Amino acid sequence: MKLSRCYELLDLPGDATMKELKEAYRDAISVWHPDRFSGNSRLRCKAEQKAALINEAYRILSDHIARLDGPAVPEDGSGGRVSEEGRVERIAETGTRAVLHAGHAIYSVLRRLASSR
Repeated sequence: MKLSRCYELLDLPGDATMKELKEAYRDAISVWHPDRFSGNSRLRCKAEQKAALINEAYRILSDHIARLDGPAVPEDGSGGRVSEEGRVERIAETGTRAVLHAGHAIYSVLRRLASSR
């Protein structure tokens, strides 16, 4: 997905900060969360697709904004070096995000298959 589409999906300006991104994500996902449409399978399916796009846009933009901001240099005298704990935490977060995205994709496919019967 292109960056411009990500900014458009989350209704953000091109110079948005990480804080603005998080707020826009929360707003968008609260509007399009599939659980809001549990009584209507057609709208629920549409919301699942929209939520998947919102999640992908958030992931892309958070990576993009983090790269633009550069690495944060802590004031603890470490010179910006990432500790082993920090690396492990980042790897765990990335793995968790990947598993959640894969789970959501599988769930969406199963829901579509179940509703088409």
